[in-house]
Amino acid sequence: MKESSGFGVDTGEQYQRGNRIGNLKTRTRLNSVNVNDIEIKEDAQIGYKLVVDADGNVVGFTHISSNTTTTDLTLINTIGIAITKQVKYGKVEGAPLVYQYYTVRVKANQP
Repeated sequence: MKESSGFGVDTGEQYQRGNRIGNLKTRTRLNSVNVNDIEIKEDAQIGYKLVVDADGNVVGFTHISSNTTTTDLTLINTIGIAITKQVKYGKVEGAPLVYQYYTVRVKANQP
């Protein structure tokens, strides 16, 4: 598995696990999440496993604890929800749901 680094970088590949959703074709991420309006109390890296539909919408997420440096579930879920609202991938007509891996690094903005 490729390692990701930096803010808003994902691996660009789907690794199938569980019920094997996805088709192993690369989906192009069109934008990154903006976390400027989110209160962040500590520097953190959060790894997410996203579920993307044929229209390029993020329709679900889980965080990957082995790629996450915080235990603040409020922060993890707040950024995850922001990802579902903001991040888009390229459309692939008729495509099944696919997994995308996405890592976010944030800096504290609150004392």
